[in-house]
Amino acid sequence: GCYTNATLTVRRTTSGNVTSARALAARLGGQLINVLDSTAPGVRYAKMQANFYVPGVRRGDNIAVYMMDCQGSWQPLQVDEIREDHVVVTLKKTGVIAFIKLPATPNK
Repeated sequence: GCYTNATLTVRRTTSGNVTSARALAARLGGQLINVLDSTAPGVRYAKMQANFYVPGVRRGDNIAVYMMDCQGSWQPLQVDEIREDHVVVTLKKTGVIAFIKLPATPNK
């Protein structure tokens, strides 16, 4: 892949998707931070790393990111980095994405 400054378009999602994401967060024992609908008009890619602005996230937080598939099920995404107010995720496609703060994991 090549480095690019391609931009994702992020917009509100439906209330049904928010309800589904809240239920997912509850099943995981976490708290829903945000849920959004993403598109990348005119951008062709097989895999991309996307940097999402997520206010309140801190380095060391346990953040899980999920994408809704075409059947309405949530699939985990690869989280590459968590830093102040940002979560970097690997995407293979765009769609409805949920950010969930999970309980801290014990140090190993």
